[in-house]
Amino acid sequence: MKLAGQILNKSVILGDDGKRYTYSTFDFHDENLKIGDFVSFIAEKDKAVFIKYIKDGVSPEPQDETSFLKKEVNFEFVEIEPKQNENLESKIYSNFIRKHGILSCILPLIFAGGLMFFKGEIISFLLANSANLGFANSASVGICVDLAIVFIWLLAYLIPLNFAFNGLAVATHDLYAKRQINSFNLFFILTLIVALAEMNNFFGLQKYGLGLLCALGVLGFCGYFYKAKAFFYLSKKTGVKLFILALIVDFVAVFSANVLNRFFGFINPDLIWWQHVAICAVIAPLYILSFLLIKRLV
Repeated sequence: MKLAGQILNKSVILGDDGKRYTYSTFDFHDENLKIGDFVSFIAEKDKAVFIKYIKDGVSPEPQDETSFLKKEVNFEFVEIEPKQNENLESKIYSNFIRKHGILSCILPLIFAGGLMFFKGEIISFLLANSANLGFANSASVGICVDLAIVFIWLLAYLIPLNFAFNGLAVATHDLYAKRQINSFNLFFILTLIVALAEMNNFFGLQKYGLGLLCALGVLGFCGYFYKAKAFFYLSKKTGVKLFILALIVDFVAVFSANVLNRFFGFINPDLIWWQHVAICAVIAPLYILSFLLIKRLV
């Protein structure tokens, strides 16, 4: 049912039927909407979607949701002519999910891979321009550069990935996958922090050896567990089973590389970051293809 209402705060609209409806900014069809504005929207249970600004706060004539969408919705690369019993909102957001999912695969390779390629030159430049600082040596500068690379890699990966799953939550009106990806964010970041601390022997952590290794294993497994739950849900909602194969290859590649490196010294410590870039390069095509195969949510 199409209704009118007023934006009360950052998450609630008061409808002209006297009920309160929650909303997300993903559902805004007009820029610069603010608290106090009168809007029209589609009411789906207790949620407002397809929100548009109206001048006088007059309630629009009730009409079929599908006819409203055919007139008002216009998203690039999306066919909006409905099929019978098709969820148009899900169809629209599939484009958003696909785009940001692909970006989450490509951007880390571009930014982190590029920084890794020029890491030596960056360290040399920083050393040459910080010679007057007593604490500036190759080890400390190298650690700072490693931290910067990890931070940029995290942003390049997690920001678009979270946008994709936020779009999935809005499209399905289900926060399940978003909760899983939020848990993945936490464990993923903690794993990287502990790994960095151990590699650079922060606070003398290397002396804890086995305990630190167990902590890394638990954190890494928990992160992957929540990532798998999120992507299994995405696979179910999109019908793209290739996501499951991508998850399996992802797990096997990361687990094998870390075991070989940890117990057999398979990889030179100086090349440890290239190991992770290589893993991303191996698994990224599977995830990219999986996101490309998303046509509509089911």
